[in-house]
Amino acid sequence: MYIYINMDHTITDNTKLLIKEIEEKNKQNIQGVFVEKNETEFKLNKFYESFKNQLDKKNSYYIYDLECNILGIVYRNIFSDDFNELNLSSIVLNNPCIIEHGMIDKEDITESQFKLLNKYFKPIIKKIESYFKKTFYLNKPQKKLFTTDFNNIIIHRNNRMKLKKDENQYNSFSSILYLSKSKNEYININIPEYDLSIPLLSNKDLLILDTKKILYCNDNIKLDILKNLTKIQIS
Repeated sequence: MYIYINMDHTITDNTKLLIKEIEEKNKQNIQGVFVEKNETEFKLNKFYESFKNQLDKKNSYYIYDLECNILGIVYRNIFSDDFNELNLSSIVLNNPCIIEHGMIDKEDITESQFKLLNKYFKPIIKKIESYFKKTFYLNKPQKKLFTTDFNNIIIHRNNRMKLKKDENQYNSFSSILYLSKSKNEYININIPEYDLSIPLLSNKDLLILDTKKILYCNDNIKLDILKNLTKIQIS
């Protein structure tokens, strides 16, 4: 199923070919959504609330612009059991940024925490890499993160993300997920340039987004939710 948002345009032949290609290649239950870029000028470092075009919380999506460029992919419920044995939030909530640029800061993490991260977090990152490589190419970095082709992971506690894009990161696309002590906490990633809001379920959903080119932000998340929330971004 393919959904068209903010479109008065006729579907082009290129779009038809793209739809056919995706349907042939992917046996997964993933919908497609085409979004139109608006001409509004948005200011950095501001919150923009959820937009009228919000993706369904239950469906996975490929997200394209009208020129058939892929902007991102939403995978639902791919971490169904990964966080059951270990509450990763309990580790990262006590460490503001414990892993960055493929290296672990040993001054900010205990030996036992390091072992837990290596045991549980490494398989999760490799799982994310497998989903990432279904569609995207990863440049080979000099410093690898947990033997993957990612080279950077940033872990933020209590993070409300104002409008930004990540122009200096190594790869164009980032993988974004949220950890929360609540199993059913939805956090919106908003893309105001496309009037689009993407709800992500903490501990369950994964968003792969072209954060090097696309401006994105959160809602102004309530403090009672924020205190138990951890954002993880891998690129």
